[in-house]
Amino acid sequence: MSASKSWTAKFILIGLIFLLTLLVVGCVQQPKEAQEPTPLTQVPLTTQIPKTLTVSGEGRAIATPDVATVTIGVELQEKTPERAMNRNSEIMQKVIQAIREMGIPEEDITTVGVNLHPEYNYPQEGAPEIVGYYVSNQVIVTVREIQKVSDLIAKATKAGATSIYGVRFDVSPGNKAEMEALNDAYANAKTKAEALAAAMGVRLKEIYSARENGIPPIAPVYLDYYAVRAEGAGEVTPPPVVGQNIEITAAVEITYVIE
Repeated sequence: MSASKSWTAKFILIGLIFLLTLLVVGCVQQPKEAQEPTPLTQVPLTTQIPKTLTVSGEGRAIATPDVATVTIGVELQEKTPERAMNRNSEIMQKVIQAIREMGIPEEDITTVGVNLHPEYNYPQEGAPEIVGYYVSNQVIVTVREIQKVSDLIAKATKAGATSIYGVRFDVSPGNKAEMEALNDAYANAKTKAEALAAAMGVRLKEIYSARENGIPPIAPVYLDYYAVRAEGAGEVTPPPVVGQNIEITAAVEITYVIE
């Protein structure tokens, strides 16, 4: 009986060892699919960089000025700085009021300089001595109806302005002439591209890219210094003011696909 139990225990032990061995082998062994790496799919490169031809073009257009700026000043000298500044301020207020009465808004009147300094006499002997105080005050007036420039100069002078500096004629941003210059620049670039393509024996297709190289700053037209008002002057005749046309230029760069 004892020997029979011993053999039974041995068979059970052998069976357990066999089952354990199968479990270990099953865990260690990997499936065939996991052992073989999946090959990478290669995508053929079908996109090709097209052959291109790049040209530049320039265009010009003439613009009629539609805005002007005028620098108007009041300059005077008095014995004391307080009297000089007070008198200058009083006159400038009258000048600005006259400008506003012409329908020019306040935002188009800008102070650009107020200066006060002593005036000296330099004798042959001794130290310099102060003989008075000089005050100047300038404003820039933007005139969006240039036909008013002449009257502006006359009325500002009558109100007490003692100096009218150069009149500056300009054109407003985004004006029609800028678009005309750009169209002319594109036409110029296209003509160049067609000539080059014919010489190279290729054909122009669609536009690959286009770039505006910018419109250079417009060079305004200046008129010379106008007048200095004498004290006690009466009526002022509006001076003739004639603005000159302004040339606007534009540049573009166009790239064409060719074949």
